[in-house]
Amino acid sequence: MARRCPQVGFDIVGTPNKASDYATNLLADAARLPNVKAHGRLPDRELQQLYQTAQVLCCTSTLEGFPTTFLEAWSGGIPVVTTFDPDGIVKQHNLGRVAETPDEFVAHLTNVLNDATAYAALAESARRYYQENHTVEVMAQRFRSALEQLVSKGAKAK
Repeated sequence: MARRCPQVGFDIVGTPNKASDYATNLLADAARLPNVKAHGRLPDRELQQLYQTAQVLCCTSTLEGFPTTFLEAWSGGIPVVTTFDPDGIVKQHNLGRVAETPDEFVAHLTNVLNDATAYAALAESARRYYQENHTVEVMAQRFRSALEQLVSKGAKAK
């Protein structure tokens, strides 16, 4: 993506889960590109600073659980351009764009970064989705409701 979008700066954070020639070569190639900075693992404070300057979170994984990186991005109103859409929520809630091919990924990334109106809508959707579904207060209330239902069912069973 970085080669195909030389006008975009890319920050790569983290390290491969498993050492492989593919990962080693990919990071070596990335290091040679002027628009890529590979950070490796970052302390939380530095990672949060990076999110504060990011415009888009790019995810090129083909298999994930539910990426916490998505939540971190959405909490700051940062849309995602991704190849992976957990349970279809990116499309369903307008939290970014989902690509199935490299060409589609480049097109989505370019569009999101160059269309201010589309970007603003995605950023607002991301921020709202996070606020309505993933803050500590929202999750604590859901947890409390679930516990109350369990207690209620237990009391009725006696």
